[in-house]
Amino acid sequence: MAERETLTVGNNTIDAENDFASGYCNGSLYYYDKNHQLPHPLKSEAISRFMLDNLHDTRASVHWNAGFVCGWLAAMCENNPEYFFTSISLPASVPVEA
Repeated sequence: MAERETLTVGNNTIDAENDFASGYCNGSLYYYDKNHQLPHPLKSEAISRFMLDNLHDTRASVHWNAGFVCGWLAAMCENNPEYFFTSISLPASVPVEA
């Protein structure tokens, strides 16, 4: 049986399988990452395109993609100024040392 996780979303809970939960967490973080924000004020066309592009992303499973969009939307509704951060992008040529 697949691992499950309980996600708190606003006043609701989601009993999510692991792939959905992982996508949800990533979508929430993506919303709060200043490097990846959609232009503000948000436009319905930009949100629609973002959702469709991410729901049909073939690099991940359908469940992960649905969780990603759900997490992003939940974070957008939450919009907590204390959670915003800027990620540090590393160039592809930087070797990873173990």
